[in-house]
Amino acid sequence: DRRRHRTRWVSALQQSTVPLKLIDGGADPVSGRHMYDYFKVMVPQAEAVCFPEIGHYPQTEAPGRLLEELLPFINSAN
Repeated sequence: DRRRHRTRWVSALQQSTVPLKLIDGGADPVSGRHMYDYFKVMVPQAEAVCFPEIGHYPQTEAPGRLLEELLPFINSAN
């Protein structure tokens, strides 16, 4: 699905009118650092952070760090 719908999904992110933030685990073999780098280029208006040593589940592998990134972003949207 990812390859088949890539253009549609990337276009939707590029055209978003709401604030976006990617919090990525850089050690994830499926959607790690390479996806973070691609996202930064393709969706430059979005915020993005990469935890280099974290895998696919930053919310369980580094919950405190995730909240440090996520809560200010959420609060700034209010």
